[in-house]
Amino acid sequence: MQDSKISNYSKISKDFAELLDLVSNLKIHKCIYCNSLNIIKHGKYKNTHRYKCKDCKKTFIPTTGTTIYYLNKLHVFLEYYRIIMNEGPLTIHEFAKRLKISPQTAFDWRHKIFVSYSESEEKINKEVMLKSFYFNFSQKGRRLNAKLSGIPRQFMRTGSVIIENNSDFYINLLHMGELKNQHVNRNLKKFCYSNIKIYGSEEVIALLESKNFTIANVQTLRNKKILEVNNEIIFRNTIRYTYKGVSTKYFQSYSNFFSRFYSRCLKYSNEFLIRTHEIWFKFIQLERLFRSFIIDISELKLEFKSIRRKWKYELRYKYFDYENLYLAS
Repeated sequence: MQDSKISNYSKISKDFAELLDLVSNLKIHKCIYCNSLNIIKHGKYKNTHRYKCKDCKKTFIPTTGTTIYYLNKLHVFLEYYRIIMNEGPLTIHEFAKRLKISPQTAFDWRHKIFVSYSESEEKINKEVMLKSFYFNFSQKGRRLNAKLSGIPRQFMRTGSVIIENNSDFYINLLHMGELKNQHVNRNLKKFCYSNIKIYGSEEVIALLESKNFTIANVQTLRNKKILEVNNEIIFRNTIRYTYKGVSTKYFQSYSNFFSRFYSRCLKYSNEFLIRTHEIWFKFIQLERLFRSFIIDISELKLEFKSIRRKWKYELRYKYFDYENLYLAS
């Protein structure tokens, strides 16, 4: 037991030193807030250069907006990150007890990591299996005075599309209520090349624009044995178990992470933690993203009462597509 603790401490110390070295060598070429190239060095902050934009007048450091931005316990976060990469997401209370952090901190760190996987991968150029999948709309965790009311019954199910090839799958939350052709086609155009071959049930195929994709029937798919019946049962049970009790607000963030976790394409990487400066701003705007999904994408005319948490520099980032998180996989 003692040897295991020493080994873990050694790993965290090594990760911490490696990350600090990466940060010290991180090059900044444009303003994080307005993308201007008109920036200058502006002193130092904890052994790293501080920069100032001469256009928007804001200052920043190389880690501003990254996954590790605004962290007070970086070494503990690195241990959290290693656990979630190796063992998957434990419960909030398991993380809190194991790492001696508050449940709120464990919750925030989980979603900061999940949001880190909202960046789109390269477009799919292989044949895929397309499925529609519906989940119950959930407001789990929302305060009573912020719960949405007056939602029509037909919109209490959220429609999603599962895009699957031989080893990978992506789940994209598209719309509240029944899916329509514009929802599915918009999603496929964003993530798939137009010349790929698509398999699926009659229900999903009916929603596709055949001029954009090559469509095959389910019987051809079964003959090719791309997806065995047993794998389908396991897949569906896994999906239901994974998303049981997940709030709709966080559904796409969970999907982005788990699609890679189950595809075995996740690994611990310090470079990943500082690869983009948009993560913090996405994380603190999750409530705004949820509102966009309800009001703008699903076009529900409801009174939306936002849950407010005061975040540092919340309104500084202007160049972020707020619809992107719910459409990225």
